Amino acid sequence: MGISRIGTKIAGAFLIVAAITLGVGVIGYLGINSASHSLESIVARRMPGFPHLLRIAEEIREVVIAQRSLLVPGISPDFSRQQYAAMEQSRAAIAVAMEKYTALPRSESENALFTEFRKQFDAGRKGNDALLDLIREWEKDKSDILTLMEILARTTDLRKVHDATFAALDDLTEQGLKESATLYQQEMQGAARHKFAIMAGMLGGPALAMLLGVGITLMLTRPLRRAVDYAKAVSEGSLDRELDVRGADEVGMLAEALRRMVVSLKGLISGAEEKQRLATEEAHRARLATEEAEHVRREAEVATRKGMMLAASRIETVVANVSRASEELTRRIDHTSSGTSSQLDSVARTATAINEMSETIADVARSATNASHTANNARAKALEGATVVGDVVRGIGLAQDQALSLKTDMAVLGEQAEGIGQIMNVISDIADQTNLLALNAAIEAARAGDAGRGFAVVADEVRKLAEKTMAATRQVGEAIGSIQEGTRKNVQNVDNAVGAINDSTQAAQRSGETLREIVGLIEETAAQVNSIAAAVERETAENDEIDHAIKEVDSISSSMAEAMVHAAHAIGDLADQAHELQRLVGEMQEG
Repeated sequence: MGISRIGTKIAGAFLIVAAITLGVGVIGYLGINSASHSLESIVARRMPGFPHLLRIAEEIREVVIAQRSLLVPGISPDFSRQQYAAMEQSRAAIAVAMEKYTALPRSESENALFTEFRKQFDAGRKGNDALLDLIREWEKDKSDILTLMEILARTTDLRKVHDATFAALDDLTEQGLKESATLYQQEMQGAARHKFAIMAGMLGGPALAMLLGVGITLMLTRPLRRAVDYAKAVSEGSLDRELDVRGADEVGMLAEALRRMVVSLKGLISGAEEKQRLATEEAHRARLATEEAEHVRREAEVATRKGMMLAASRIETVVANVSRASEELTRRIDHTSSGTSSQLDSVARTATAINEMSETIADVARSATNASHTANNARAKALEGATVVGDVVRGIGLAQDQALSLKTDMAVLGEQAEGIGQIMNVISDIADQTNLLALNAAIEAARAGDAGRGFAVVADEVRKLAEKTMAATRQVGEAIGSIQEGTRKNVQNVDNAVGAINDSTQAAQRSGETLREIVGLIEETAAQVNSIAAAVERETAENDEIDHAIKEVDSISSSMAEAMVHAAHAIGDLADQAHELQRLVGEMQEG
């Protein structure tokens, strides 16, 4: 089974929190990027085309008005030149607006409608050129009724072409407004999805961070607290206490090392007590033997006075007993020395186990230090995430400024459309006056009888032309009203977009506050990891005390072994003296 490092668990938890933070930032960035592209598409691609289309429609109507003004009887040459100049200016303005609109990007549907418009526009331009040629020919001889009738017929035909041109232009404008509205609806739906994802990350991220922090803290502090209590109990002499901490991480390894240490320590203490008991018994026997030898010496002195032969016999018996006791005591001391050597080996092994446990505790301390570094790195990553969220807030602010600028442009477009409506009102008034003039001319022609019949035909055509002009003016007014309504809707949509951007800004700001709270949680976790490192250092100090106690046991065992050696030498000397005494007794018996 692999070892699950504490640092790996803490780093994994912080990586999860960092991933949530990064996910919230990425979702916010994608939402802002999408909104920015949509606003750019509306502002930079679609909105600039509407003024050009309106300008084209306005200038086409100016050309038509100038052509019809040339057909009014009795106009002065200066007025005629002004109309020709107005037509040239309008055509130049149409060319400029057409060039600018052609340079703008368009969708496939807009390209198809624009192609249809160009087709109708080119047909109308050719018809206008032919009509102008006829008007110039008629101006040379305005009494030429046939030319005038052909001009009126051409005017009727061109009216259909102009109507088709205006219809194509209206379709193109409506398609642009429709696609802008569709793009706006799609962006609003995407903004709602991103807003939901950001809110989910803002609520789930802190909750998950708190759960991970509490879980890791309990996972580390509970077993360490039990291990510290166990070590304190052992240091106070309670060697029978159990440590119920199991695990594959550093804390589990530390607990297992503590259990092995206590088992070894109990064995060493038991062995030392047994060796001490044996040494005490052997020392007691040696003392008894010494006392017996002293007693023998005194008896020998008494026996000398009573009789050398009797004393020698008894001394020989006693010396034999002393020799046997000395030999037995020597064997026991040798056995005790051998046990003491085994005890020294056990103490050495225990010291080795203590050193290994010290290395394990050092590994735990290093892991705690690494966990502290990991917590600091996670804090730095969380601060970096907060910086990213700040950039997101600034990006939303820029998008908001663009939306406000778009709102201003839409308002200006509405004012321009209203100005065109005012111009159309003036054109309608001119058409009304032209209609009245045509009626007056018809009345005067009727009074003139046959001489005014041709003039009556012209007056009737002028009246029809004025009526059609009024009808066209009403249609244009309706188209302008539709454009104004679409402009007002776009302004409202932009207001809604500004509101959505404000909501996104507030959500991003709340995300920044949440990140700051996460940073606080990470700092608290780092403090707890530092506390764990301090606890491990205290455990190291207590282990040093145990090591010192083992060394004292080792020293006592060494002293005991040395005492056994000295005792063995003393017993050997006693045996030599007994042999010497036995030799003297033999000499006494021989003498």
